[in-house]
Amino acid sequence: MNTLKRLILSLTFFSLIISPGKAQNTCGTVISNAQYQNELNWINHKPTINTPAMINQTLEITAYITGGDSLYVNIINKALDSVNIYFAPIGLSFKLCEYYLIKDHTYDTISNSVLENEVRIKFNTPNTINIYFVNDLSANGSDVCGYTYMPLDNRNYMLLKRACTIGFSITHELGHFFGLYHTSETKFGNELVNESNCKTAGDLMCSTPADPGLSASNVSADCSYTGSLVDANNQYYIPSVSDFMSLASFLGCGCYFTNEQYAKMKLNYYLFKTNLR
Repeated sequence: MNTLKRLILSLTFFSLIISPGKAQNTCGTVISNAQYQNELNWINHKPTINTPAMINQTLEITAYITGGDSLYVNIINKALDSVNIYFAPIGLSFKLCEYYLIKDHTYDTISNSVLENEVRIKFNTPNTINIYFVNDLSANGSDVCGYTYMPLDNRNYMLLKRACTIGFSITHELGHFFGLYHTSETKFGNELVNESNCKTAGDLMCSTPADPGLSASNVSADCSYTGSLVDANNQYYIPSVSDFMSLASFLGCGCYFTNEQYAKMKLNYYLFKTNLR
């Protein structure tokens, strides 16, 4: 590799992975009806399932890259090095198994509907996590950094916008992939700051504080919450800016999962994802 290419790669790596850029785009992953109904059943009839303490499995990723070249593969591998650090506590790791450069510029800009109805059928490697790295991405009508499917959707696909900090984006979307919700989720109801409904509202986890929704408008450059919103009891929110499943993750602020989040991801792996190599 010549000196110029090395310089370009270094600059791209730092801008996409290391620097906590203030991207306005966020996550497009949504809870499907099947996923919602399954969670309601679990809330009312929590199953007792014993799983090993560690998964001890390396899952293979197939990358489809639009509008780019093979240099981007190095960026993906560096991002996965970071991702593997955060999944190590449950014995999960990820490796890039194959990659394909998509030369058809039709797919430089795609939406989740195009993924569902065309791309995933045309570009698909069974028994791996298929990740599509694209120039521009939209989901449900909005520009987003990432999009994936919940475990009950039974689809091993993920879409990521190349200009976002992909290390944070992959980690966040893999959280969804293994059954975690946004810490600001409201589909199950609004979580209260006093945690009185933390098992049945929000992200259904008491280990994550109630979250009113984080963005560049209420998170500072040093990753501090600057908002002053209150919940239904008129109590001020004190959300975790650093949890990977908060939307502040897309601002480069994510740095941990809670033990409860790890336990749920491990459970969902054994229930839904053992078909992956």
